[in-house]
Amino acid sequence: MFQILVIDDDPFTRLLLQKTLQGNTYDVILAENGDQGIEKALYFRPALIICDWQMPGIDGLEVCRRIKAMPELANTFFYLADHSH
Repeated sequence: MFQILVIDDDPFTRLLLQKTLQGNTYDVILAENGDQGIEKALYFRPALIICDWQMPGIDGLEVCRRIKAMPELANTFFYLADHSH
């Protein structure tokens, strides 16, 4: 099954993306911050990561840098979303 990891500090956005993406083909995993997202990425090895740009603590750009620096996750597709608009 195709796994998507959603990393977002906003619970409404996480649930909206989960309901929108969840289906027979997709399994959606949720993380509420950058640290949790990195841990879940290492554990689940998702095919796609959707990450909020602005989060407290580690922001989305830093999450992307750290994940892409890991050889086991370097080829993971990463979408950095800006929900500020």
